[in-house]
Amino acid sequence: MERQEGRTTNVSRSGAFFRSDKFLRSGTPVELNLELREESVSVRRLICHGEIVRIGMLPASDFEGSFAARILAYGFIRPAGERRV
Repeated sequence: MERQEGRTTNVSRSGAFFRSDKFLRSGTPVELNLELREESVSVRRLICHGEIVRIGMLPASDFEGSFAARILAYGFIRPAGERRV
């Protein structure tokens, strides 16, 4: 899977909406790595596996697309050295 940067604009339990300059077709599997923040400090990292379900193009750009992904599975990434209690 090719790594691409994007900007998440909305996340829910069942999906995410994000923007990217990479074109993704509907049905494309994706892995989203999200960093949850509180007051500009990273609190938790989340990894989500899903698939693209909707595509939108933004006007006046060479290509910046908006994509909706259905989240099929997710889990938290533990920082190195963090122990389970």
